Amino acid sequence: MEDYEPDEGSNGTKSVEPWGIRALPLDYAPIKPYVEKAHNVVKFEREGNCVHCHEALESGKGLQPMCPHDGCEAMGHLDCWSKHALKGEPKEILLPLSCTCPSCGGKINWSDMMKELTLRVRGPKEVAKLLKKKRRTKKEIAAEAEAEEDI
Repeated sequence: MEDYEPDEGSNGTKSVEPWGIRALPLDYAPIKPYVEKAHNVVKFEREGNCVHCHEALESGKGLQPMCPHDGCEAMGHLDCWSKHALKGEPKEILLPLSCTCPSCGGKINWSDMMKELTLRVRGPKEVAKLLKKKRRTKKEIAAEAEAEEDI
């Protein structure tokens, strides 16, 4: 399989936009809000009950995926999410592709939910790095102050 460069633009110049494999996101920045939401729920032990079986979720124990949708903090046991997602599927299907959150009704991409869960459980350093607030330079602070004075 070959990956060909995109055609030249109308002005005859090559595109500076990444293409092919270089266009794939290699960091977790696209799911930062989701990671931050789950991190805050777990950090403050607000897991609550499983959204599927309604049993209490033990903080810091087990694999407990969370709904990625804004405003929804539904969490549950991994096996409960899986059973819910595979309900009505042929027995040959082992991993779901998607499911629906029983709390908010939003469609969930299974791979996104597993990416966040894996990062939370196995990558605390990556989570800390992703959520770390960037330090502002003196130049940025001065520019903000100047902009406020102009108002």
